[in-house]
Amino acid sequence: MDESISLRPMLEDDVAAVIRVIDATDEDDAEEAEESYHNQGLDEQYVLTLNGAIIGVTGLRPIEGTDRRAWLSWTYMHPDYQGRGHGKTMMKELLEIAKGYDVHKLFVTTSDYIDPEDDEPLYQKAIELYLSMGFQEEFSIPDYFEPGESQLLYGLSLSDIDPVDIEPEEVILEFNHLGEIDETEGVYGIGWGAKKVGKFSFGKKKAGQFTAA
Repeated sequence: MDESISLRPMLEDDVAAVIRVIDATDEDDAEEAEESYHNQGLDEQYVLTLNGAIIGVTGLRPIEGTDRRAWLSWTYMHPDYQGRGHGKTMMKELLEIAKGYDVHKLFVTTSDYIDPEDDEPLYQKAIELYLSMGFQEEFSIPDYFEPGESQLLYGLSLSDIDPVDIEPEEVILEFNHLGEIDETEGVYGIGWGAKKVGKFSFGKKKAGQFTAA
């Protein structure tokens, strides 16, 4: 039977299947993802389907207070379908969507966690996929999640814009939160917000690009 594979917007009815896909790799991430979908909505979240069945998930989240920068949100492929090129297909489609919104740079965070069951990096395949798509490591924070597990951040430029050409806006920064970071042991983060800068969202492709509400 010929395989029919496609990337489409995530629907409310898809969330349960999406959580199962994520849970197949990381139970903690599955719980966090479900909460984020509930709190942040499903705008620009996508599922990869194979013959109608959901096998992968990815998406975009605009980074507030930045000029056309976005996070790569929960991006997982069910283990049963890894190693078949589906992850690269999903990423290629998502990058075209991001370019359609005129996203200038895309970021993703992951970790170098070693799975104790097989003594191998749990996210190695994902990291290899990001690198194959052109992402480059921006920095790592040793012992971020726990001793021996670092946080890794990768970035991918989607345009040739020179950051020095971006005119800075006058904003007022305020620190508004101090709390323990999920999946860490005694690691705390400081939250901040920018007054006079609206919440960025995805507008119409090309014509609307990023819009500030």
